Amino acid sequence: MSQAEVNIDLAAGQVQAFWLIVRSQAIAWGVVAAKGGAAQWVPLGSVEIPDDPARGRVSLDALMQLASSVPANPFEGLSSSTAGLHIWLDDAWVSVGAILWSDALVREDEAGLQVRAQLKAQGHELDPSDLLRLDDMPYGQPRLALVYPAEILTWVKERAHAWSLRLSSVRSASLAVWAASFSRSASPVLALLRNDALVLLGAPGTKTRKRGMTERHVLPLTWQSGVHGGSRTVAVAPLKDGLAACWRRQVLRSPVWSSVNSVPVVNITSEAPMASELPAPFVRAEGGAGAVDDEKLGTLGEVLVALSGRSQHHALDAVCDHKARKRVLVPMALIGILALTLVTWQVGKNIRAERALSSAIAQYRSPPPQHTDAPPLTKQELQRVPAINHAIRQLNLPVHALLRSLEPPRDLMVAVLSVDSVGQSSSSASGGASSVRIVAQAPHSADMTRYVAFVADRKPFTGAYLRRHEWVDGPQQKLLRFTVEATWND
Repeated sequence: MSQAEVNIDLAAGQVQAFWLIVRSQAIAWGVVAAKGGAAQWVPLGSVEIPDDPARGRVSLDALMQLASSVPANPFEGLSSSTAGLHIWLDDAWVSVGAILWSDALVREDEAGLQVRAQLKAQGHELDPSDLLRLDDMPYGQPRLALVYPAEILTWVKERAHAWSLRLSSVRSASLAVWAASFSRSASPVLALLRNDALVLLGAPGTKTRKRGMTERHVLPLTWQSGVHGGSRTVAVAPLKDGLAACWRRQVLRSPVWSSVNSVPVVNITSEAPMASELPAPFVRAEGGAGAVDDEKLGTLGEVLVALSGRSQHHALDAVCDHKARKRVLVPMALIGILALTLVTWQVGKNIRAERALSSAIAQYRSPPPQHTDAPPLTKQELQRVPAINHAIRQLNLPVHALLRSLEPPRDLMVAVLSVDSVGQSSSSASGGASSVRIVAQAPHSADMTRYVAFVADRKPFTGAYLRRHEWVDGPQQKLLRFTVEATWND
């Protein structure tokens, strides 16, 4: 075990975030503090992990060694009323896999079993108590799944409680860098340089960065190192050759990457500086988690500073204080109130329509005809026929079935604001088809697209069409309000 002590002098209020970094071979800790008018990464210490770094999951005995290696309070003497504890997990501690689409992913009670079965078939070792996360990919597309070992989550929660800190986030390394650079880079792909591998993330084949990633590839990468002037450096030529070999292997394995002209690289190695020149198509990342000098590119400290600020939450994070999904809880509660109000209003409307229909029938019921020719309907009577037909259609409206079909799945960030019957659908050639108009809102266009596809596949609907959409101001961010017309057969 080794520990590097750093002497710092931080005044109260300077600490913005506490960080515990669980690498594959070491545990480090430090803080992001406001020094000199800007946020900076301040490392405090580290210890080595006395175990095999190639493992994909820690055992309970290894966790006990971790607990005994980390000081009782590594942040002693530092305090902040707003800063929370953030956890960085190396990818070696989590299980990540691509999950093929199936209808079971829509139903929450079946999605977990389906995902775990596919991950086990891919060779991942899982436990029933492990935490499973699925990303928010478009409806019908393959999804990424990430599993956090329950032992690690239990251990970090115990550490946060023992240190009297709020557990603010638990993220895997590759997803954390993707979230940190999301709003700072227009490139749809990203490369992470680790000590043992190169990780390629993103959505190749697109021109701009999307909300989620479609591919994640881990390519083994090794290079030589030497000592010059007492400091550890990286031999430039072997690193360039290794990156070029990784790119050739990736293009052969997945040809869609051949259309990518530029791949920003973020260096999250423990101490390796970046080469001055990179083989095409690799370039230095710029801004946010990018380089700030000529020697290093996207250092881990710069990534941690970006993550401590207003970085975008990813659906695969284990813990996050500001999950986008939580902002939907209030609209979802309003949906229940609106649904109850709609049912109550519909029942009252049906009763009134039934009374009006009975009154109209009684009022215009004529005595037995004395002749064969029935008198023609008056102009007022002809005007009342559509209203009577509409009242009959309202009485036959399957309210409960429609509301159940419109409820979005829990992994879909959509809030339904109103549902209204519009009678016979103008988009259908069938005279027996009716439609409902749904007004909803979502934080992203991908959620809107997924919801339209979701409604179109639900019974008793026979189709769904997006009529209009617009951006409106929300309490924390702009929201996409849209109108969907769904048809169903009477």
